[in-house]
Amino acid sequence: MPFCVKDYIPQSRLVKNNRTNKTYSTISFTTMQLPCFNVFKEMFYTLNVKIVPNNIYELLTPKGLAFWIMDDGSRHGSGLHISVYAFSNED
Repeated sequence: MPFCVKDYIPQSRLVKNNRTNKTYSTISFTTMQLPCFNVFKEMFYTLNVKIVPNNIYELLTPKGLAFWIMDDGSRHGSGLHISVYAFSNED
């Protein structure tokens, strides 16, 4: 089942990192709002508030963590920072 509209063309562009002076290529796309994605909304939202499910250790695979780091992560000294600002402190 396709998740993008028919004949959708992903957007490709070059992005320059001003801090490192390196240029990276990016590809972005937008998915349709489909019922098959509702299961994820039900897992990560309660009364329209974003939460971390109790079984996150079962849901978050090493590959999923890698994607999260590549999307919302950054190097922080000798460590790693992952943006989780949409979650509560308890989550």
